[in-house]
This record gives sequence, structure tokens and C-alpha cells, in this order.
Amino acid sequence: MDPKLALERSPAFEGLDQDQIDRVAELVMVRDYGRDDVVFQQGDDAFALCIIIEGSVSLQAKMAGRLLELEVLGPGALLAWSGLVEPHTFTSTAVCLKPTTLAIIKVKDLNRLMDEDSRLGCVFQRNLAAVISRRFHESQERLARNMVGW
Repeated sequence: MDPKLALERSPAFEGLDQDQIDRVAELVMVRDYGRDDVVFQQGDDAFALCIIIEGSVSLQAKMAGRLLELEVLGPGALLAWSGLVEPHTFTSTAVCLKPTTLAIIKVKDLNRLMDEDSRLGCVFQRNLAAVISRRFHESQERLARNMVGW
């Protein structure tokens, strides 16, 4: 999938006009990862936002001395938004489950673009909040299902 198409299909960029999508697409770097490659580590400085173009990524976190798989994400999914919110560190580790292609946007570049175009920034931030909220509720549901009979 073309990175521009990935942006157009991503819920985080829904509602942006074609010119705005084109300007965001200019910021995209495409990177291929192999199976078991680590995209980023929990606790590292969060520097970029990623969209999965192809493949799948496991988000894992070390909690209470155990490594837990939080979720598995596939094409179109947004990950690594931690750079856009305080404290700007990754809250999980991303590991590729198979060969994966990511669209990567440096946070500093995206922030600059949002500063230049307040409508783009407002729409993107509103969409990002919705993505985060949806993922939080899905995580709560998984946790509740896993605790049944605990």
C-alpha cells in the first residue's frame, strides 16, 4: 500500500482535505522491518508516529516483572503516538510478528505542520483522541475477559 493511501485510510487523518493529506504525506518515511524486529522499546524517547502499511506488530509491556502482550495491530493501525503526549516516552515495546512496512512521521515535523495549519492540527488531535479512547476501551474489555474466574 502506498503511504498516502495509508494516511487516507487511517482514522487519525479522517476529515483532512486532499491538500492536507498531501502535506502530511511529504513527511512520511517508509521503512521495512523483518519478523521479530523491534520498532521501539518501552521507556525510550518517543520520536515518531507510525502507521502499519503491511504486516503486524505486537505491543508488549513489562509490568510487575512480567512481559505482557497488550495487543496485536495490523494494516492501517496507528502506533507510537506517545511522542505527541507527555511524557513523550514509549509506554510499550513494538515487535514485528512478520515482515512489516511502516509509514513513519517524525513528531517534530508533524507538530510543525499542525502549528502551521490549525485546522489540520485540530482535526488530527480530535481523531487521535478518538483512536486512543477506542484502544483504551478495547484494552479494558480484554482485561475484564482475562480476569473472569480470577
